[in-house]
Amino acid sequence: MTDSILDFEKQNTPYYTPAHREYRLHVRKFREQYVDPYIDKWIHLGDHPRGIQGVRDYVKQMVDFGGIYLFPWSYDTWTDSKGVKQKWDPFYLIIYSQEMGVHAFGFGVEIVSMSLGPLIRFASNDVHRKALDEIKAGKKFIALAVSELSGGSDVAQIKSTATKTDDGKFYIVNGNKYWITGGERADYFVTLVRTSQTGRFGVSLLLIPRCNGVFTSKLKLQGNEGNATAAVTFANVKVPVENLIYKENMGFVPLMTNFNRERFIICSNLVSDSRLCVTEAIRWAKERKTFGKTLIKHQVI
Repeated sequence: MTDSILDFEKQNTPYYTPAHREYRLHVRKFREQYVDPYIDKWIHLGDHPRGIQGVRDYVKQMVDFGGIYLFPWSYDTWTDSKGVKQKWDPFYLIIYSQEMGVHAFGFGVEIVSMSLGPLIRFASNDVHRKALDEIKAGKKFIALAVSELSGGSDVAQIKSTATKTDDGKFYIVNGNKYWITGGERADYFVTLVRTSQTGRFGVSLLLIPRCNGVFTSKLKLQGNEGNATAAVTFANVKVPVENLIYKENMGFVPLMTNFNRERFIICSNLVSDSRLCVTEAIRWAKERKTFGKTLIKHQVI
């Protein structure tokens, strides 16, 4: 983005290695091949022209390209041009956010990283591992279903319930979740539910597949339409106890292990968006003329 008088990419930094610089070009190549030619249509529609299947195909392209789908969020490796598997560090995420954020539009694939964390850290059975394999391969989508009208980050206010059946083999889940990024497309929901009466230590985390009793409705937003943000309703959903992540009434623990990572991803995206705003403002100031000269040549804009 060389139109800006602030050349973010070429600033001197002691943190970027040759591998980081190569990764920037790697991400840029993906974007130029699979995003740039189609972005105007995506923005106009607020979605992929082929809906959910189109987004699935797009994610498959990310997986096949290598180092694009999970690596930016530390859940995979990236092999550079010398055949060396690079270990993740936060600067790869920053680079990814800058390169993929130049259009300020996407399909919200970052939510995969925010949803996978608890599952990766606390997977304990074949149900968990099967879901992980499907999601990592890009075959299934996952969303984090925490926020409700009564509370979001304040997990003590969660009201959705999960009640065990008499035989102890299932949870019956009821409740409503709101503002769930990727909820309209999700095949799985990492869902915070209340399994005890009160307090943060009365909530549990369940892996709920899209099944009978799960209903989603896309929410209209003021931007980020491609994220498929939805309201999610669970109506007497029967969930096997094997789908419990970590321990009953201790869902706060796996959830909190993920929140710092989520915030860093969000901050990285916001800084990228801010840089885009600065770049576009300077580009326009070089183009727009008032009183016989471009805006950039005035003392004050």
